[in-house]
Amino acid sequence: MDEITIIDRINRAFAWIGIVIAFGFFLFLMPQTFLSAHSISHISPAYYYLYGRVSTIDVYIILIISIILIFASLSTIFLKLNISSSFDADINKNFYIFFSVYIMILMFSSLIIETIYPKISSSAVYKYRFGVQNFIFSVSSVFQIIFLEIIPVSIILIIYMIISKKLSVNSFLFPYKNVKPLIPVIMIIAAGISVFITNYNIYETTLIYINTLILTYIYLRFGMLRALLVSFTSSGLELAESFFGSNHVISYIIAFFLLIWAFLGLYSITMLYAKTIEERNKKMAEENSRNGNDKNIDAENNTINNINENPQNAEILRRLNSMNPEKLWVRSACSNCGGVEFKINDDFSLECVKCGNVIPADADGPYNIVINQYGNVKR
Repeated sequence: MDEITIIDRINRAFAWIGIVIAFGFFLFLMPQTFLSAHSISHISPAYYYLYGRVSTIDVYIILIISIILIFASLSTIFLKLNISSSFDADINKNFYIFFSVYIMILMFSSLIIETIYPKISSSAVYKYRFGVQNFIFSVSSVFQIIFLEIIPVSIILIIYMIISKKLSVNSFLFPYKNVKPLIPVIMIIAAGISVFITNYNIYETTLIYINTLILTYIYLRFGMLRALLVSFTSSGLELAESFFGSNHVISYIIAFFLLIWAFLGLYSITMLYAKTIEERNKKMAEENSRNGNDKNIDAENNTINNINENPQNAEILRRLNSMNPEKLWVRSACSNCGGVEFKINDDFSLECVKCGNVIPADADGPYNIVINQYGNVKR
């Protein structure tokens, strides 16, 4: 088992623990959430990326839609189907590594911004009852993906595919290979749209921008439902921290778990980058070797053509092939003038090109000149 496989399994274990915690609190608090529908209708919809006022019926509809999409995202880790990127096992081979990378970036950026702007950690969301918090965290994770990822990115994908004449259902459901060169551009555009829509202060905007960048990449590479699973899990862990806020022991355990997961993400992306560089160098070496072999084949073909045109060369080749390779080694220089260029005579003796001195075929000397099988003398 190689190191990448071991790291992937550790990442998978941490992700599963995070998913279980997130879904556990989501289901545990769901009865309270349904009972709090009236209270939820009176809070600002901006908490979950909506505007205007919502009624109690609207709250139930929004909650049911969110539950369906959240469980659909969970199904991607159980179902292996070739219907979209989210369900394709081969495409999602490195999903858990990027999950850890997302946690790493989100956690480290949050710590940095909280150090600069401590007020960001005291969100007004935490003043509500846990049933209301459950609604805000779960619905916001769903609507964030819908309004900041799915809608803008889908529009960009459709426009690009129409222009490039690659528009098809399959290309849309498996976008990574089709838009791979444009992924950084799409990430920046989607993150810019998220900043424009939310319109928060500079610190919250920075977090949303970073969050949207990474989720857009996960959406394009692993599918929209996988991006939703990542977003929901991170929101669920935030809810868990809020739930155990008064219990310092459990709060520290959750914080330590996230810290280890973050460093695991840092180590994983370093390893993945090193592996990518190694594979790229290996591929280049194979291509260079293949190109070199092609050149050697061309040279041999040219030599064979020359031999066919000159019977004397054919005789030399026949005699060379019939001899022991060790006997093809000759003295390194002419004993008369020191020249190193020779002409091969019919009796296989060597005639110095510089002074005409003839070296017998059975002469020996230092072993730093060899004759290749086509009669050329090399130093």
